[in-house]
Amino acid sequence: MNRYLLLLISLILFSCSKKEEAPLSKNQVLSAECLKSAEPISFDPTCYFDSTYHCELIEYQNEIPISDENKEWLKAFCLNDFDRIFFHDEDGNETYLEIAEKRYMKMRQNIGVDTCAGERLSVYCVKTERASVEIRVPIASMTINLGIRNNLNVEENRKIVSNVVIEAYSIVSSIQSTQFINHFNIIPDFDNSFLQEFFPEIDILDKTFEEVYTSSDTNIILPSNPDALKIFYNKEFGIVSFIDNNGTQWVLND
Repeated sequence: MNRYLLLLISLILFSCSKKEEAPLSKNQVLSAECLKSAEPISFDPTCYFDSTYHCELIEYQNEIPISDENKEWLKAFCLNDFDRIFFHDEDGNETYLEIAEKRYMKMRQNIGVDTCAGERLSVYCVKTERASVEIRVPIASMTINLGIRNNLNVEENRKIVSNVVIEAYSIVSSIQSTQFINHFNIIPDFDNSFLQEFFPEIDILDKTFEEVYTSSDTNIILPSNPDALKIFYNKEFGIVSFIDNNGTQWVLND
């Protein structure tokens, strides 16, 4: 009898402690403040250098963090684990994305520049940062990693400049291989319609969003995978819409 009573009490405590869903919507005010105050975990491997391909390794002394302004592109980082962001299709059916795990780390990045001997490159080794959120997509039976990182380039005076890259990808691993599925990879303010599309204003299922990016369908360098999501993204809300791997488009709830 005591065993059954203990089981009943445990079930009651579990149901009381379970976090209620907090649906997010188009009108939800999101913030990246927690990411701005977070301390990244140090992940500091040796920079890659192969004398077959490289002729000079340059250790760049200044660390280049992700700026607070660019952290605004990943407001989902400040949601709680198991929070759900709800979407609907044109028939009113609902689905959601669920926050699973967050990562914020320091890392080293190689930048290959300047042919210095034959076809070999000089390599700049730069300490920078990356932040990401793992998001479950039940409707597509997959998990995506949504993240931001610095896009670093070396100018003629050897000064390194950066812009932010927003990307989402999924990795499918098996005994035979590891498959990288590219969903989304854009650089804001980067004028190259070959890689990405930009909409100053776009209507999606009777909802209007501003300054929305999506990866270009005509990209032959990173061709779309039939299992990939087509993601529509802006700085204010993050993912405002996506097309799943069955061709159904979903839009952020009101």
